[in-house]
Amino acid sequence: MTYLLTISTDDPAIMDNMWVSGATGIEERDHDCRVGFDDLTTAEAAAAALPANLTWTITPVAPLSSWDTYATVTTHDQFVIRPPWLNLDGPDSPVSPTTGHIELIVDPGTTFGHGGHPTTQLALEALRTHLRPDDSVLDVGCGSGVLAIAAAKLGATTIRAIDIDLEAVKQTQLNAAANGLAPEAIEASATRLHDLASTFDIVVANMARPVLLEHLDELRTCTNRVLILTGMLATDPLPFQENSLQLGDWGCHVLTIRPRPSHPRPAGGDIDTA
Repeated sequence: MTYLLTISTDDPAIMDNMWVSGATGIEERDHDCRVGFDDLTTAEAAAAALPANLTWTITPVAPLSSWDTYATVTTHDQFVIRPPWLNLDGPDSPVSPTTGHIELIVDPGTTFGHGGHPTTQLALEALRTHLRPDDSVLDVGCGSGVLAIAAAKLGATTIRAIDIDLEAVKQTQLNAAANGLAPEAIEASATRLHDLASTFDIVVANMARPVLLEHLDELRTCTNRVLILTGMLATDPLPFQENSLQLGDWGCHVLTIRPRPSHPRPAGGDIDTA
C-alpha cells in the first residue's frame, strides 16, 4: 500500500524537502501537491514537520506505479522522453516521428525519474552542452537511469550509474535495454560514492540539496572536467561560484574542474566557472 500526503501548497521548497523526508513520488499541481510514501509512519513524520500554516491529509492509495495511466510524452531541448507504452506516431504526440530529436524511453517503475521534472530536463540540457564524444560519465543517484541513457545516446563510451536503491539499479538496466543499448553500455550498481576508484570526465547528480551538500567533496573528487548538480531551487546557493541554468523555480549548477596531475585522487579539485 502507498500513502498519499496532500499538502495545501505549491511551494517548490516544501516539495524539495519531501524528497529528503522519504517521498517516492511527487505530483505538483496549481495550488497543492500530492506526495507518495511507501509506509504510513514515514508519511506521518513528513506531515508533522510541515509548517503549521499548511493543511494536509493522508490517504491510502493504489501503488504509485499506477501513474502510467496519466503518463505523457515530454519534450525539452533536443530530447523527447516517453514511457514504452506511448509512441510518437499517435495523433496527440507533441513531436513528429520524422523530427530530429534524441528519444529516451523511460519507465521509472517505483523509482524517481520519469523525465518530466524540471531538474531532470536541466541536467539533460547540461549533458548535451558539455558532453564530448568518448567521454566517461557518472550518474549519481541514477533513479530510472534517464541521465545515464542520455549520456550513452550523446556519445559517452564509459558510463556508471549508481544508486543506493536496488530497484533503481534494476530499472536503469531495464530502461537501457528498452533504448536498444547493449548490456555493457551502462554499468549500474548500488556502489557507494566513496567506494568508487575511478574518476569521470562528467559527473551528474540530481538529488535534493542537503544530499548534494553532504557529498559535495566526493562529487568533486570523482570529476575530471564537468560537474553537473541539480535537484535544488534556482535561489538555493552553493558554497562556490558556478554557471547556472534555470527552468521555472528549479536550478542546475554547472562547474568546470581544473585538470589535476595524474596521481591518486586528492580530497577535491580546484573549480573554475563553466
